[in-house]
Amino acid sequence: MTIAGFAIPANPEEEKSAEIHFNRVIYGDVMTGMRLQHFSSIFPGFTETASGNFVDLEKRSKTDFTILVEKPLNIDLFGIFLKRIPISIFSTSDELACNTPQGARFLSHPPTREGAIKIILYSYDYLVCAGEGVVSGERLLEKYIEKYGNYDKKDYDRNQHIYFNVEKRYEVRVKPVKSKTGEGALIITVSDNEIFKEAYDSWRAYIRRIEESALEKF
Repeated sequence: MTIAGFAIPANPEEEKSAEIHFNRVIYGDVMTGMRLQHFSSIFPGFTETASGNFVDLEKRSKTDFTILVEKPLNIDLFGIFLKRIPISIFSTSDELACNTPQGARFLSHPPTREGAIKIILYSYDYLVCAGEGVVSGERLLEKYIEKYGNYDKKDYDRNQHIYFNVEKRYEVRVKPVKSKTGEGALIITVSDNEIFKEAYDSWRAYIRRIEESALEKF
């Protein structure tokens, strides 16, 4: 299977064998599983910057490092279903503002019989600042590693330090930066594999249901 987003190809076995981590996964008022409508009511400064099906945006993510789209490595997935999953990427207008979400990635479920569509937050970026300009982002990263243990892999293209198998559910990426006011900061990216799998399974069931219905017409 194609793996995107790493300067060195990631091995799915690395994620499967990674020790369980217990990094924090909820920051501020943001948590995975939020509906788009709820998220937008809390953070009105976000606008959609990219959208498409998951496969196409994952391919784009290989060379466009302004976006991050990557399927979980430890789940068996098939392209026929992945290509049906719509993904929407949102970014804030208040870039590098301390202690605020910076990006959000939503997955859409197939329509219900009534035509309703769930659009769910499965991954987001949050900027955590030191609070003082004398502490660099690199030093914050060292303190983060002291607290949560060493990371499992580094994405050199994005300068992100990756923790797999967080609470057996999440992937957490950590990147040292400077805030817009010059403070040392970390951009922490939380991705929820269970939310992803729920969207994948819903599209698989939806497509299978259509296929079975078509069979009856043959």
